[in-house]
Amino acid sequence: TISAAGIVAYFCTRLTDIYFAMLTLAFSMLVWAIAFKWRSATGGDDGFVGILVPDLIGDRTRFYYFTLILVTASVALLWSICHSAFGRTLVAVRENAVRAGFVGVNTRLMRWWAFVIAGTFAGIAGAIFGMFHRGMYVESAFWTQSATVLIMTLLGGMFSFFGPAIGAATLFILERITNEYTEYWPTVLGVVLLVILLFLPDGLSGLARRVHAFTTKNK
Repeated sequence: TISAAGIVAYFCTRLTDIYFAMLTLAFSMLVWAIAFKWRSATGGDDGFVGILVPDLIGDRTRFYYFTLILVTASVALLWSICHSAFGRTLVAVRENAVRAGFVGVNTRLMRWWAFVIAGTFAGIAGAIFGMFHRGMYVESAFWTQSATVLIMTLLGGMFSFFGPAIGAATLFILERITNEYTEYWPTVLGVVLLVILLFLPDGLSGLARRVHAFTTKNK
């Protein structure tokens, strides 16, 4: 996964803004097409089933604690990265890549590292997903999965460390509740996306900060 992320990042980091997004989407669809057509290796639309799980984490209780430990360690590592000098440099590149470049930051290299780190943790999540379901399926590589993750990030707040996690939990709960009453979850998801873009540009975490600042100011 790390190698694949590094190769894709090499090409994607040559571009910025919408072109970067479109190229990453193109690579995603390329992976999906290969997985869908290469039945001998991936199982095609039937998926790659029969993934073996070590006996140590074979039952659900042990697998739960294994996942909990792995997620906790990953969050702690990401927290340390984000609050290190490297992480602050990434923030500088995000906020103003031109200015960061003028002070000597190799902005393309920094974006490459950010891409590789993100790909590494995405690979860890994919491995857990595969072990939990005892298989991998081509639907996981379709562009809608990337769009769902993007919506989770926007909903929770992309400028907050825990924003994407908050967005993921909120979207999951909202989907479960919606599906109990109607089959039009995609419509509800579209409405949620519109509300985020129009009224919550910094997500739920940004809304919480504004509410806290307002209540503190009026005390």
